[in-house]
Amino acid sequence: MIKVLGTVLLLSSTQVLASGTDLLVGKDGKKSFTPIVKQVRQVILDDPFVVQAYGAIRAYGIQSKEITNAFDLMFEKKYEESLKLMVQIKPNAKSERLINATKIYLYYKLGQPQVVVNLWIKEASKYNLNNTQVGVALDQIIGVKSSNYLLKNAILLTGKQKDILAKIESDNSQFNYSLQALKYLRSGEKGLNILGKLTPGDPLRYRLVNTVIIAMAEAGKLAEAGKLVKEVIEPEIKKIDKLETISDYYLTLARLLYQAGAYEASKQYFNAIPDESKNFLKSRVESLWVSMQSKDHSVILGELKSLELNAFEEEFLPELHLVGAMANLQLCQFSKVEKSFNQFIRVNKVHLSELTEEVDDKLITKLKKNNFYLSQLSKFEKRAVVNLKKLDELGDITSHEELKAQISFAQNKMSEEIERDRENRKALVQNALRNMRFVKIEFLSTMRRLKEKLALIKGEDRVSTLTSAIDKTDKLEFPYDGVLFGDELFNMRSKIKSLCLKERK
Repeated sequence: MIKVLGTVLLLSSTQVLASGTDLLVGKDGKKSFTPIVKQVRQVILDDPFVVQAYGAIRAYGIQSKEITNAFDLMFEKKYEESLKLMVQIKPNAKSERLINATKIYLYYKLGQPQVVVNLWIKEASKYNLNNTQVGVALDQIIGVKSSNYLLKNAILLTGKQKDILAKIESDNSQFNYSLQALKYLRSGEKGLNILGKLTPGDPLRYRLVNTVIIAMAEAGKLAEAGKLVKEVIEPEIKKIDKLETISDYYLTLARLLYQAGAYEASKQYFNAIPDESKNFLKSRVESLWVSMQSKDHSVILGELKSLELNAFEEEFLPELHLVGAMANLQLCQFSKVEKSFNQFIRVNKVHLSELTEEVDDKLITKLKKNNFYLSQLSKFEKRAVVNLKKLDELGDITSHEELKAQISFAQNKMSEEIERDRENRKALVQNALRNMRFVKIEFLSTMRRLKEKLALIKGEDRVSTLTSAIDKTDKLEFPYDGVLFGDELFNMRSKIKSLCLKERK
């Protein structure tokens, strides 16, 4: 017990011993026996690439603090901080491949898909990336659903990149196969080279087989095209419940069957396309050609009635009124034939004016609706502009300049695609116009024949066509000497129709 300033303090024996120790140590004593605990960074090896990168650092004996710091940040999942350090590193021959593969991984994690592709193609062109352990591990990350990844992110391949990919086509890598498939779109039958390497359910496999089928159909190889439909598309369709994918399949098959002359089977597939599909109106117009071949007049009349709605006039269907004129001529509905002529001119005049005017956002929006490639280019441009800012933040000047050049490339390709689309549409309108002229010639020829036959039945009745007037509308006239009563006009028109139908039999 010790009395201090009138206060009684009771000290425990431990306290007494401690204070005694302090007296022995003194002010100059060294307290060096306290344990020091150093916090070691925790490495979470939770994916194949991290495991391989962690092992590679030690296997290569990398001692550079700059490099190990960058990798430590990656192991802590601080991807952006890691990449900022990584782009500043100037690797030696020993560490270069590991660091470049790691950049691909980090850009993948940071949502920079176009940069991922750019860097991957560069690395794959230098050596077989997938022959290295790090490369195999990388493919296990970026190769998973890689076709979805490429399509979803509207990946762009330049001509130079396609040339590089052509040299590494045999490299065994899922990411490589997806890039090869993307390269072969719009390459005709060349797509067969990679088709078998894409797994069932791969979205690029379905899109690529359609490219091949169209090329085969154009070349008249209908049996080969049909075999691809049966062996590739049909198994895919059974697993897909997407409306547009199924309707695309029905439309493709209907067209092939029509080209092969299997009209009834073709009609079944045209009719199977639901009205919710973007292909519905197109299928209805094309199915009219089938009905024309089989002279199914009742079906033609019903289809034409529904397709004459004003709501459909904004759709680009240049053959709609052409088929209408042909069908009505077959049915001897002459007033409707003339109506089809007038509607054809009015509607396609609007389409042609749109296709000859300067390109604006409204036209681009309309063209993108049915043009996959234009839509992808537009999507790429928008995303790439945003991603440029991110590359600035990361300090990756090389990737920034490459992406900037690709934006210019995409803009030029967009202009080419728009012009290509417009030229195709012009060609469709002009082809329909050329065919409509033949229909008009047949129409006038029919009327002349009927005029001669009608004159034999009743000499004073006259049917004439104005073919040399200034107004080239080929209007029909039914002049009659004396007073013309309603029932007489009806009877005269009935006679003309009756004569016409007899000719059609």
